[in-house]
Amino acid sequence: MEGRKQQVAERLKDVLILLLTLSALWLAAQTPLAAPLGGLFQEEGRQTVTAPGQEVSWGTGALPMAMVVNLPGGTNPSLTIPEGSESVRRGLQYDQAACQELFQRVAGPLVEALSSAGAPERITRREWEETLTGALGVYMDFQGRIPMPVLAGWLSVRDTQLTATVRRLVLTVWEDGVDLYYRDEEDGGYYRCRSEVADPFSLAEALSGLTGNGAFYAFESELYQSLDPDTLFFAETPALAVYSAANPMSAGQETLQSLVQDLGFSLSSTSFYSTDEQVARSGDDSVRLSDRGWSSTSMRAARGEGCSPC
Repeated sequence: MEGRKQQVAERLKDVLILLLTLSALWLAAQTPLAAPLGGLFQEEGRQTVTAPGQEVSWGTGALPMAMVVNLPGGTNPSLTIPEGSESVRRGLQYDQAACQELFQRVAGPLVEALSSAGAPERITRREWEETLTGALGVYMDFQGRIPMPVLAGWLSVRDTQLTATVRRLVLTVWEDGVDLYYRDEEDGGYYRCRSEVADPFSLAEALSGLTGNGAFYAFESELYQSLDPDTLFFAETPALAVYSAANPMSAGQETLQSLVQDLGFSLSSTSFYSTDEQVARSGDDSVRLSDRGWSSTSMRAARGEGCSPC
């Protein structure tokens, strides 16, 4: 009997540890903040897209969380754009599928620009804003600090001369090449690198056919001067995902039934009832389970009674 008591207690501990671990992981998975961190703890799946003359693949960690396509000279009377703006923009945020689809379009030109970028040239904040609003191109916000060599590795770029740590990138068409703009998160400066190898026609073609949705930046309106100037706004409020969490122990008797079965109890000879806890009793043995996940076993033997809390 003593051996059976010890065996049941040990099995109960193992099962409860497993249940609590799974509960913690399940609750963490429901949190939006966990999404960007997922790639740090698991092998990243790779995406592949065929660009003109090359095949580009990248890990899921390389996907921007927000993107904006700037279309100079576009007009659409139905869109609400800040007064004085001469371009139409299509912004994407809180939509991973849409960002991934757009990123597939521009991944080839981005890889070309990273692998053939010239020496960085420091520019002013004004020039940065003029690029965001006046040039044909795409803005990418990874919403996290990424060293350029790491980004290049995600995109399978064999070599890059860039070493800055970035969050925001801009890729624009420039005469016979492509300009790569970025903000260095270490020194706060803005930089431009020119690539005469990257094909501007490939980038222009990748952005063709897109229409605006009224996206604009905080620096374009006096109403948002207290915010980060590159904060993205839309003419219509985006539909945000709704998350919920539930306590796995709230299933009550069903959870307890599963637990006692794992401990070797026979359901046909076990009775269940509830007080301030869920209780399962089989002969002189009992298992109690609280809503907070605490459990205890009680077994009556010839030598007395034992209790093993977990």
